[in-house]
Amino acid sequence: MDFSLVRAHGTNLRPIDQPKSLKQVAYEALHRAIMSGELVQGQIYREKELASKLSISRTPVREALLELSAKELVAFLPRKGVVIKQFDQNDWDEIFELRWALEVAIIEKVAPRASMEDVRRMENILQEQQACMDREDFLEFLHHDRFFHLFLSEKTDNSRMVKSYANIQDLIQLMGTYALTAEGRTKGALEEHRAIVAAIAAGDADGARKAMVHHLEVSRKLALERYTLSRAGHEG
Repeated sequence: MDFSLVRAHGTNLRPIDQPKSLKQVAYEALHRAIMSGELVQGQIYREKELASKLSISRTPVREALLELSAKELVAFLPRKGVVIKQFDQNDWDEIFELRWALEVAIIEKVAPRASMEDVRRMENILQEQQACMDREDFLEFLHHDRFFHLFLSEKTDNSRMVKSYANIQDLIQLMGTYALTAEGRTKGALEEHRAIVAAIAAGDADGARKAMVHHLEVSRKLALERYTLSRAGHEG
């Protein structure tokens, strides 16, 4: 065989698609169940039970739970199992204080320099949110809400800021599910997002900051109110 011809024409080798590990499969399944509320906050689950539901061994389930624990979505209880994250007043105060610090800093940096292409990208995300609201798909609405805020963080070109914000997004989303139980909240949240984008498009950096602050204040107030009502209902 003339190997010079092979070298001349290259090879047919292509990267091999690596199958997901069982740990990654378990992590994605458990994460999805937590974020959707299928695994209930405050409820205790045993590794064996979760492994049985996923039809895999306990080892990858435990590895996935350890990663979820590092993200504060679950906590291990000795000789009992794992409990899905349930918030207390300190959680609300700390997470929203951190969210406020990050998102105000993000909008202050992004608003003065955002391009029209950035504005169009944000408007497209809001169109997706509108479609989710119209079909009452609240989980998908939250997904696009998350993407909107993450997009803003990425436009800072500050990798540490992006990472810091991404690290608390799961907790923000879990808290946000309570706010969405308030009547008309999806519409209100969408209007608040539109106000942020409109100010950015108009080159009004101060207006964008004020719109973001208003959005954060309303989100925290409604989420905490609905969470308190939910806890009272369970305890009553």
